[in-house]
Amino acid sequence: MYIIMSGLCAMYRKIEVKDILGMPKIKQEKILNIEAGGIIGEEGLLFDSDNTYTIKAITPVVLRAITNVNMKTNFRRALPNIAEFFRKRALHIEDRYDHLKRARNYERKHFNSKIEKGSMNVFL
Repeated sequence: MYIIMSGLCAMYRKIEVKDILGMPKIKQEKILNIEAGGIIGEEGLLFDSDNTYTIKAITPVVLRAITNVNMKTNFRRALPNIAEFFRKRALHIEDRYDHLKRARNYERKHFNSKIEKGSMNVFL
């Protein structure tokens, strides 16, 4: 787990989209920005799970690492509360991702239908 001491990072998730020919293609979609004071990598440390997201630095970043040993010795009493906080955070991130997915599908459906109906002028 890492605490962002300074800098800005972005969280991405891999999604499958279809190209012009309808062939599946893997793309990374930005979910949110994480600023100084933000925490990344908590799922692997607290829940022993695999990487779910990709984190990329937008600006130069300084990180402070918290290891499994540090968590168990320094935060033992607070660990259940910390785990509950990050469980809620994961639900919030999933909700944001679902919102982005619904918005993308809505845009695709309505934009394409307007072009097909001829009700939108498109200049190439």
